[in-house]
Amino acid sequence: MTVRDCGARNGLIIELSRAVRAGAVAGPRIVAAGRPLTPVGGHCHDIGREVAGASEAVTATLAEIAEGAQVIKVMATGGVLTPGTGTRTVGLRPGELRAVVATAHAAGLRVAAHALGELGIRNAIDAGVDSIEHGTYLDGEAVECALACGTYLVPTLRSVTQVINAPAGVVPGELLAAAREEYANRRNGVRMAVAAGVRIAAGTDAGTPLNPHGGLAQELELLVEHGLSAGEAVTAGTRNGAENLGLLDELGTVEVGKRADLILVDGDPTLDIRALRRVVMVCRDGVVHRAGIGGAAAHAAESAR
Repeated sequence: MTVRDCGARNGLIIELSRAVRAGAVAGPRIVAAGRPLTPVGGHCHDIGREVAGASEAVTATLAEIAEGAQVIKVMATGGVLTPGTGTRTVGLRPGELRAVVATAHAAGLRVAAHALGELGIRNAIDAGVDSIEHGTYLDGEAVECALACGTYLVPTLRSVTQVINAPAGVVPGELLAAAREEYANRRNGVRMAVAAGVRIAAGTDAGTPLNPHGGLAQELELLVEHGLSAGEAVTAGTRNGAENLGLLDELGTVEVGKRADLILVDGDPTLDIRALRRVVMVCRDGVVHRAGIGGAAAHAAESAR
């Protein structure tokens, strides 16, 4: 199993990634971004590297690579969790984004852009980022650009539905109203992107408020609700995720020569996406880490050995 982490303070996730690779900790393979790159005072500046100008953008990117980042995260817009920024506030400027992308791509790394507002989304796509994360106010022009550039959209729908569906009284009324508005826009953007043929990869934005890890199955259900077939949603969570990371040659599909990262579920998720909630077995690199009870699971576990 492989997960991508798009930002953590003080390089902690990079250290965890190394511990997993060394076998000191059992867990999924982690493709870690380290600290996100953001403008001075920009979104997540408290956990990121602040950048002012293209030269600093290059320096910050190289610093993250030197510390072990395997993907680079940039903030192309503000966000709802950082005071003084907003969803339509522009984050890193076009020249800064281009500098990050050129530096990361030269090192063989992908670039993921947190982008909510229209202008920030277009700036990020024009700069050559590999994926747009969230894409709340995706518009027709951005969809056309993403399609032409082959940019992935990672909608992270669950991060908003978790807020909307929180128990009564947990989320203040004004924040709940804002979340509902944001979800309506994000949902519409996903539908537009799917209809146009933009490539979709699944992500959950786990770790944000009320949004714990372990929600990928729910994210795939939401993608089905908003335009993907069940089979396409499975692809978004497997093959497309691997391609978005630049790892399709070793992950993402079941083929001879690729890593044996597999799950066994009770049912056919290409017909009923909810089958992904019924996990019977998890296998990473050919090693069974979790097996359910029953003859099918036991047989699968034995076969995997």
